[in-house]
Amino acid sequence: MKQQHDRTARSGTTTTTAPAQPDPDGAIGRIQTGLTDERELAVRQTAYALYEARGHVDGYELDDWLKAETQVQQTLPDSA
Repeated sequence: MKQQHDRTARSGTTTTTAPAQPDPDGAIGRIQTGLTDERELAVRQTAYALYEARGHVDGYELDDWLKAETQVQQTLPDSA
């Protein structure tokens, strides 16, 4: 795997970063959010329904997601 090198002119330091890796099955997102497939799908659908109910007005993605998580939490049993 080829690594990228970035040079910072002011400090003269070199940083090495690995290129971004694809996440085709969404595992990273599920690990970060702690959502199961069923729960994530329910949150996505609920958040989109909130977006539709608002008349497809953009700019409220996080609000919709958080509200959807709360609604789904109240309707789905805990998986733990």
